[in-house]
Amino acid sequence: MKQKLFKSLLVALIAAMLPQAASAYDFMVDGLCYNISEDSTTVSVTYENSSSPRYTNLSGDIVIPERVTYNGKTYWVIEIGGFAFQNCNNLISVSIPSTVIEIGPGAFGNSRHLTTITIPNSVATIGNRAFYNCTGLRMIHCEVIEPIAIAAQTFQGCYNAILYVPHGSVELYKAATYWNKFKCIVEEGTSILPPGTTFETEGVKYVVNIDSISLNVIANDYTGDIVIPEFASFNGAAFPVTSIGESAFKG
Repeated sequence: MKQKLFKSLLVALIAAMLPQAASAYDFMVDGLCYNISEDSTTVSVTYENSSSPRYTNLSGDIVIPERVTYNGKTYWVIEIGGFAFQNCNNLISVSIPSTVIEIGPGAFGNSRHLTTITIPNSVATIGNRAFYNCTGLRMIHCEVIEPIAIAAQTFQGCYNAILYVPHGSVELYKAATYWNKFKCIVEEGTSILPPGTTFETEGVKYVVNIDSISLNVIANDYTGDIVIPEFASFNGAAFPVTSIGESAFKG
């Protein structure tokens, strides 16, 4: 009798939990999940799964829309919710619309294949660990004129990326706490280095790879002890050294 009662209670508990699992998001459109805000006119982008990865089939280049229509009603997209794209390792790039005012904590955390992100000028808040450990980031296009206050771990693991900022904002970002950890901060539209450009610094010769960002060590008249650094500086900017060319040290 007690065993039957226990089983009945267990079934009832599981049944009670099912509606909560189903309400992880309010609706899905074009592969993205949304929660409707209290004002019933705006939405936040949220996750599909309650555990990582937060999306099962999301991959490639993602464009988050300014507005989304569901059941005949149109909502403005104003937020990327906390952990919305956490551990989504198939994401390559994400474009965020100018309607978004907040990027929640952990929103893109550990999405290690994410290479490019655009942060519009409308964004006023970026949560802690929003881009934590996105080690594949190569370019961050931040359109916010004055640096937003961020936490120590907001971009931890991403400081090798090139940070593009609005015209006249470079020095502001170089002086801003945690933003100043980025090794390369330039104005939007700046051509960093054309692929194929060669230069020599501190006894090592490099060629710029096709991505215009990373460097390849190439052959030179090397003698003595050679130290290959993690970054090499050129025209005041630091670029990651990612490879050693074939026959670079031959002979």
